[in-house]
Amino acid sequence: MEIPIKGNSMEPFIKEGDLVEVVPSKFYLPGDVLVFFNPLGAILCHRLLGYSLKEGKIYLHLKGDNSYKKDSPVFYLNIIGKVVKIKRNGQIIEIKKGKNLYLWIKNLCQWICFR
Repeated sequence: MEIPIKGNSMEPFIKEGDLVEVVPSKFYLPGDVLVFFNPLGAILCHRLLGYSLKEGKIYLHLKGDNSYKKDSPVFYLNIIGKVVKIKRNGQIIEIKKGKNLYLWIKNLCQWICFR
């Protein structure tokens, strides 16, 4: 599934106007970039910071790379999938795990420092 990106919350990694290829998975790792429905039903694309368990339900904690504030926890079933490719200006950018891990650490540090 391809989804067009609107906004700048994931810049510079993902830019407005990019198309992202999204693939559902049974499990997501911190650092993965996920596409999901927020509580208002809008589709967003942010990076996974971690998980929590509340009343027996799994929630994911996500944050845009270009934002100091993390999102409200997202229920696991609201996840559409993870970004595996970015299409920008006719080029395909493959997602590399090492880059995701670095950006996850950066985002986690920002969230801890500025919350």
